[in-house]
Amino acid sequence: MFSRGKCIFCQIIEGTAPSVTLFKSDNIVVFKSRGEATKHHYLVCPIEHINDARSLVPDQLTLVEEMYKVGKQLMIDNGEDLNETRFGFHWPPFHSISHLHLHVLCPIGGLSFYNRLIYKPNSMWFVSPEYVIERLKKSSSICERT
Repeated sequence: MFSRGKCIFCQIIEGTAPSVTLFKSDNIVVFKSRGEATKHHYLVCPIEHINDARSLVPDQLTLVEEMYKVGKQLMIDNGEDLNETRFGFHWPPFHSISHLHLHVLCPIGGLSFYNRLIYKPNSMWFVSPEYVIERLKKSSSICERT
């Protein structure tokens, strides 16, 4: 059984673990990554504990869309170029924290060689929000047909 007390992101969301929170709504929270791969490295997390991008269900499509929208707006508010921003989810089993989170990284030119590999777009370990959204839409249409 899952225990919110053991998940570091749940602790951050509840305010029992230190973090720099940049945004919070009824559904999501955004905070600075401790890993700081580049100047702006933020994590957009749902308040509800969801293990990872692969475990999402079609009913959670709007949540993922909201996460992506908030991540983009955060970069715009910081005066950053979205063309220099990378958004993505680590795909299981290639994640270190089992709590869904969208990485927002900017500028991508500031990523080290190692981090360019870790956050390589549309690799088998790091997928775009568009990929996750399309996967959920396809899943939804399959569910509707059955």
